Amino acid sequence: ALVSSGAGVAAPLPVAGSTVADAPGSAGDAASRAAGATLPARDKATSATSSARTTSSVRVASPLPATSVLVASSVLVASAAPATSVAPAAVGAGGPIPYAVTLGSIGIGVKDLQASIAFYRDVLGMQVLRRFELGYIEEVVMGFPGQAGTSVVLMNWPKDTSRRYNGDDVKLVFYVPDPAAVIARIRARGGRIDRPAAPIAVLNGMVVGLGRDPDNYVVELLGR
Repeated sequence: ALVSSGAGVAAPLPVAGSTVADAPGSAGDAASRAAGATLPARDKATSATSSARTTSSVRVASPLPATSVLVASSVLVASAAPATSVAPAAVGAGGPIPYAVTLGSIGIGVKDLQASIAFYRDVLGMQVLRRFELGYIEEVVMGFPGQAGTSVVLMNWPKDTSRRYNGDDVKLVFYVPDPAAVIARIRARGGRIDRPAAPIAVLNGMVVGLGRDPDNYVVELLGR
């Protein structure tokens, strides 16, 4: 007889009237041999066939109880299925990293928090998500509410007069529907434009524009 293991695998059940104790070498097996000695030749053959079937079933099932075998079978089948809910592992110098990695924020130093808030709000539509005042540093997290993606952290050190705020070697990349319209907003605020929005052949004609924020950080705008 067969019973489903719950994982689409059928497992054998003991033949009616037999038990796991009928395995070779057990007390039940010795009793079966003794009883077979008194049977006619035809009945001895039938008894031997039945005993062999029981022995084969026990060897396949393993020494675990029947219920344990069914659970183990389910675990083996489940482990063979692809893990669709786990993000692909990142790869470091020593091989795959055993955990998912997500970039959450990019922090940039700014001279005037209010001026930078206004720029990213009015030019790119970002909003203030959180504020942190730690005494030695003030941070404002800018992002898009309800939209997954990396946020921009505006950082200012109010008591550090030696700090210089110049983002000449730093670039922030934004995907926007109309790069030319965003470039126009930057220009209207008196911002520097490094490249007017125009198609780039090596990028399959993608429209790209480059402007600057109040602290000279490069704002790259890619058409989507």
